[in-house]
Amino acid sequence: MSDIFSALARWSARIGGLAVLLMAFVIGIDVFSRKLFGHSILSGGAGEISGYVLAIATTWAASLTLLNRGHIRIDILQSIFPRSLWVYFDLLAMCVFGAASAVLAWVGVATYLESLERGARSITPLAVPMAVPQGLWAAGLVFLFMTSVYLFARALGHVVRGDRMDAVKLIGTRTAEDDLREQQEVIQNAGSKEARHA
Repeated sequence: MSDIFSALARWSARIGGLAVLLMAFVIGIDVFSRKLFGHSILSGGAGEISGYVLAIATTWAASLTLLNRGHIRIDILQSIFPRSLWVYFDLLAMCVFGAASAVLAWVGVATYLESLERGARSITPLAVPMAVPQGLWAAGLVFLFMTSVYLFARALGHVVRGDRMDAVKLIGTRTAEDDLREQQEVIQNAGSKEARHA
């Protein structure tokens, strides 16, 4: 199951990143078009579309960030308690994150459904059907909520079985040692790829 969440999060983040790069290219062409020819190639819609792309890419990439324990968390209270209790703060943090993402997903889906029902379009020259970008945005928020529920359930299962360290590795805050270990793995993988090509 974790492979499904990881793969979907990884691919959605890659697609979102490519979409953001594509929009940067389109905006660049649009700027040159206005400068050289005096008019925009997208009727001024490059900014509008890039806003949609950024919102969609961000919601989908948030799940990958969550899976990689990359979200910023203020854990000043956690550090004054014994290390054996930290996992419970991690569970509480994941529970709060899940509740917040549930609210966001609820609002996102409600916004999408309302736009779909009304046939809402943007009030710009492009007249984009709002259900399209809002649907993709809401789907990213729903996936973020599902990811947080999945991680919470897995971590809780580890705690119930007495595997606190596995729970911390899954939902705990990243430490400097985690970052160092990850960088060492990247360097080792790069070295082994070079050795194979040599």
